[in-house]
Amino acid sequence: TGVREICAYRQGDAVVAPLKRLAALPAEIAALEGKLDDAGLYARDPKGFERVMSSLTARREELEAAELEWLELEEKKDALAGG
Repeated sequence: TGVREICAYRQGDAVVAPLKRLAALPAEIAALEGKLDDAGLYARDPKGFERVMSSLTARREELEAAELEWLELEEKKDALAGG
């Protein structure tokens, strides 16, 4: 096998993890947003509210990073396939 084939294989493996994460994150975000739909959450449990908000912010940032990583990997894969 040549270097190009090895790189393509490694790139394929590298795409799998971000894709799995991309698939899972929207559901996690929706669940956290669902918790925030509870209008009384902050009044009942301010610390719990803060934990949900922190988790939601982190998941949204993680989703953005995973999307960017996936895009970069796809661009690399396209470059390998075209050259």
